[in-house]
Amino acid sequence: MSEGAIAALIAILATVISVWGIISQRQITRRKSTLDLIARLESDRDIIKAKSEFLKLGNRPEGLAQWASADNKGSEEAQTIRLLLNQFELVSIGIQKGVIDGDFWKLWYKSGTVRTWDDAEPFVKKLRERTGNAMSYHEFEELAKALRQNKTPKRNWWLGRFF
Repeated sequence: MSEGAIAALIAILATVISVWGIISQRQITRRKSTLDLIARLESDRDIIKAKSEFLKLGNRPEGLAQWASADNKGSEEAQTIRLLLNQFELVSIGIQKGVIDGDFWKLWYKSGTVRTWDDAEPFVKKLRERTGNAMSYHEFEELAKALRQNKTPKRNWWLGRFF
């Protein structure tokens, strides 16, 4: 084997090792940021309070839909519901953009995410109807659909699946 061939082989090997290092570092960073987010959500008093209130409101016979009406738009209950739904919307977008690890989230909070969507769906439908915005909490809905099918939430950029 000539010196040129050996040099080319070493260059290719170095490139492969470099790319592998970048990919693994991004995966580690994504998992760490997901773990940090989960720890923050589990210790944030506002989120804990919102979850508790959300469950209480959702367990009432009338459910959450009434809080999406124009009359209740500024109520504390509606704000509490939106606070929790906004967190799930952000998580959904974070997964799509590769900031949050979808596999990690699925392992940790699959059933809680689906259950929260099931409770929130009547509220979201009424909100969409009232505002004429069919995209309200759409990303959260897509996350819940994927998790319900036991799929890892999809990333929206094909190359991002590898990085």
